[in-house]
Amino acid sequence: MDGFNNLERKLSLLTYSSRKTILRPKKDYLMKLSESVKSISYLKANAAELISKINEQQGTYVITQNGEAKVVVQDIKLYEKTQDTLAMLKLLAMTADKNKKAKGIKDTFNDLRKEINNLQ
Repeated sequence: MDGFNNLERKLSLLTYSSRKTILRPKKDYLMKLSESVKSISYLKANAAELISKINEQQGTYVITQNGEAKVVVQDIKLYEKTQDTLAMLKLLAMTADKNKKAKGIKDTFNDLRKEINNLQ
């Protein structure tokens, strides 16, 4: 039962963080693509400043080499939240694929709570 509560807490936090952080960047920054593309020479010359800006804004930059996008530099907290969200979406997609009658998260947890309460 402890594992169940931990999973439920993670789902709640993930849902909260997805709404608050991933969909709405910190401090209402809306990074435009034209502002978030930098050359590798810019990165080399301004690495500390760029990293500071990325951390402050929880942003993402595309780094180019010879005019072609090569890598993405992203705030670690945003990266972790993105990875958590992707993992949860994959889990939900697998559930939906296996069972076309699969319920939503709230319904599933409500049913599980009822079953647990019936066992006690």
